[in-house]
Amino acid sequence: MTNKPTTNNCGTLISPFALLLLLLFPLLPLPAAASANQVEQAARQYLQQQLQQFAAAQQMKPLQSKIRMTLPSGVKRLADCPQKPDISLANPSAPLWGRVSLEVRCPAADWRFFLRARVEAKAQLPVLTQTLHRGSIIDAQNIEWRWLELQASDRDIVSSQRELIGKQVARRIRAGEAILLRQLSQSDWVRAGEQVIIQVSQEGFEAQMPGTALESASRGEVIRVRNLSSQKVIKAYPIAQGIVTPQK
Repeated sequence: MTNKPTTNNCGTLISPFALLLLLLFPLLPLPAAASANQVEQAARQYLQQQLQQFAAAQQMKPLQSKIRMTLPSGVKRLADCPQKPDISLANPSAPLWGRVSLEVRCPAADWRFFLRARVEAKAQLPVLTQTLHRGSIIDAQNIEWRWLELQASDRDIVSSQRELIGKQVARRIRAGEAILLRQLSQSDWVRAGEQVIIQVSQEGFEAQMPGTALESASRGEVIRVRNLSSQKVIKAYPIAQGIVTPQK
């Protein structure tokens, strides 16, 4: 059987070999498309890795995330990068969720640009079962766990129960909402006007005497305490609930 040239609509002869190439060519990836796909895949992997590293550092369970990207139109004209593009955060101090800007570089192909991503991230976080106001002390009965979507303002988010128990509410915390560190303060270990134990320890010698706290204080804060045995006012700091030791 003889392979005869094929004639196209314009009357030009096309050899069987050339026809085969034309049929196969659309199946080959175009450099521009490959470059765009390469960038998007690398950026997505980078963001997912950063989110999981954040969760691990905060001792959270792995985050649930959804990432949408907007590539600049010029990406389609870039040469394919011979290696995985370098990805970094355009603003390292910005949160990893919400609107995120990334810098993408390919030194080998000599190009660099910025892309925007919209990151939705959910974390399992401790929340309050009821709204607590300033001055309230948080205990284990006030806490439950929920999956919450992280907001751009959640920069100092509380991610563990131990960060909450025994803490005092500095600003009102609503039930079911993410809790921020700035909403908490150390609870008072002694309160003004309350009886305290003054504990003195020195070179194996230990003594205790009654006193009255003249100021409220949390752990480590220096306050004035009246020694009821001598009626002298001393400076001391709490070392436990209701117990103080003189400042040296």
